[in-house]
Amino acid sequence: MIFTFVFVILSAFDATAGNPYERGYCGWVEASGAVNISDNVIDNSFGLLVVNGMNLGEGAFVGGCLGFGIRPYESFALPLLGEMKYSFLDKKTTPFVSIRVGAEIIGEQQELVGGAFVFSPGVGLEMGRFSARIGYNLEAGAVSSPSIVPEQGYVNAHIRNSSFYFGIGWRFF
Repeated sequence: MIFTFVFVILSAFDATAGNPYERGYCGWVEASGAVNISDNVIDNSFGLLVVNGMNLGEGAFVGGCLGFGIRPYESFALPLLGEMKYSFLDKKTTPFVSIRVGAEIIGEQQELVGGAFVFSPGVGLEMGRFSARIGYNLEAGAVSSPSIVPEQGYVNAHIRNSSFYFGIGWRFF
């Protein structure tokens, strides 16, 4: 156990890790938070993404994200996103711009109730194996929820959410 802990700490500060100008596979885990700014409603949400893809060289990255998000009022989201990212410097510490586009499944309690299109541009800083990203999320879709009045069955609604996003990532490869 001590060996594993020492290995993880040393690999986190590996001097050869994290150059976005090197070609090959790249993957990281990102913990995130978002503040909803739609319709004068402020709701916080939290999530975890696993990102896998390829560094194409010269700072370009293309990949995909799969995650799980916790939202207010006992709801959750399962995002499936594509990501394109460009890192500006051929160094271990470099600023970047990125865009994530895709879909997410939305659920309430233990039931899937809808889906949404997701568009998320952002900027950030890579620091070896670690990264920080801030951005904007736009979600547009539809949900179908049980009505308060049982005779009405389900109520359909269109959603459009805007939120500010902050994520901290750790590159595992």
